[in-house]
Amino acid sequence: NVGAGFKLVSYRVLDREPIMALKVEVVNVSGDIVCSIDAMTKWTVGDLKRNIEACTGIGYHDHKLLCAGCILQDKEGLEVYLDRKEAGETIFEVTLVKKTKLVDFEHWQAEIAKDWKQLKRAPNDVRSDTTSVLLAIRQDGQAFKYAMGEARCDRECVLEAVRRTPSMISRIDGPGEALDLLYQDREIIQTAVGQDGKLLKFAAKSLLADRDLIELAVSQPDCGEVLRLAADKLKNDRDLVMTAIQNSSGINWKDIGASLCSDRELVLANIRRGHFWLYSLPESLRADAEVAAIVLQSGTAGARELQNLDASLRDNRELVLTAVTIDGTTLAHASHGLRQDKDIVRAAMRSSYDAFQYADMTLRSDKEFVLEIVQQVPISTKLFTSSSMGYSILKHVSMTLQADRQVVVAIVSRCPWDLLYADKDLRNDLDVVLAVLSEEGDRDVQPVAGHPTDALRQKAAKGRTSKKKQMKAELLEIVRGKIKECERMWNHRQDARYLLMKE
Repeated sequence: NVGAGFKLVSYRVLDREPIMALKVEVVNVSGDIVCSIDAMTKWTVGDLKRNIEACTGIGYHDHKLLCAGCILQDKEGLEVYLDRKEAGETIFEVTLVKKTKLVDFEHWQAEIAKDWKQLKRAPNDVRSDTTSVLLAIRQDGQAFKYAMGEARCDRECVLEAVRRTPSMISRIDGPGEALDLLYQDREIIQTAVGQDGKLLKFAAKSLLADRDLIELAVSQPDCGEVLRLAADKLKNDRDLVMTAIQNSSGINWKDIGASLCSDRELVLANIRRGHFWLYSLPESLRADAEVAAIVLQSGTAGARELQNLDASLRDNRELVLTAVTIDGTTLAHASHGLRQDKDIVRAAMRSSYDAFQYADMTLRSDKEFVLEIVQQVPISTKLFTSSSMGYSILKHVSMTLQADRQVVVAIVSRCPWDLLYADKDLRNDLDVVLAVLSEEGDRDVQPVAGHPTDALRQKAAKGRTSKKKQMKAELLEIVRGKIKECERMWNHRQDARYLLMKE
């Protein structure tokens, strides 16, 4: 007696390997095969039921297994069943009893009408019912994410969900053909794009040639960049491109037609909106002084576009001065003649001390100019910090000035780490080392004893330390040797407290 509300389905078990493996073929009452399962004799009936659930979708608790009119217990092993077979029998008939559940749709629809979130806990049949799902969606478009089955690809459900919550267009699901039809539906796409232009990415390719739809998308705030999705013929539509530029922070030149890249008005509009990368522009525009001026004045990123300007503009004193004032390192891209201009180099140094290395060698060999430039560099109050060791002056001067005592003392008194780039003889000069240690005692110092110089030097030798730490170890070694010399010469213990810097 299987009881009311149950549906009988029979299936057979084929014994391929009687001891270890079984081939289970699930069939319906008509004898048609539904699915096949590879089972093991050590399985329990519960294991077999779980595999049937995975293959057929019939819930574990929604069916029972019977053999010869007896219900198989979930904890019973399959080998017990095999022991009951008659000698020589290889095909076993087992009956699957499926319980038919009756869903109270009216009850669930009443619950959903009170609170759309009840759809989340409703049975799958309710979540697949378009009427129930629509009832929830009309309260909040977010309800669509709890829909299942046919409701996920029902046009009316999709359109209502997108109308209320446009991002729900990403939740559409269903068979490939049904999915394609929904993404080709102009009304659905237009409803989504009208609220968020970036959702144009879900439109079918056939809709990307629709000018009105593309214009609607690029007209949305901050959505001009979706122009890249449009058909090629629309990327050459000047009015459409201008609309996209005005509703974006600038669009990539690669996303518009080649014929419009040389349109000066469009280029200037795009630059003013924030897209000032010039490498993809025609040479005629990269040689345009007005375009260059707008780009260079637009901040650090714009100033660095000096390198992409035409050579004639990189020799324009006014434009280069604008760039180096914002970012001194752009001096590297100025013409050779302007890198010899003292005013240009001074302006670059005020913006970045790293700019000195890009000055022409004639200036880096000019003792008077180098001493002047050094005065712009602030005095470091700590010998070793990650920020203070980021630039160097002495490293980039001529070899003649690296051996000039006055220049070296002036530089290392402000940039103590530059002692490593001084001439070898000056590196061991007492006056130079004292300049590193600062006579005024305005740098933080600590006694020699206990400082980890040896450990740093050993790590540097083994290659287990960074370049800055290796420089630190070398500099500490030089200073440490001079400390001992100072102590021997002066015999003043008080002086030793000012001889070594903190890390």
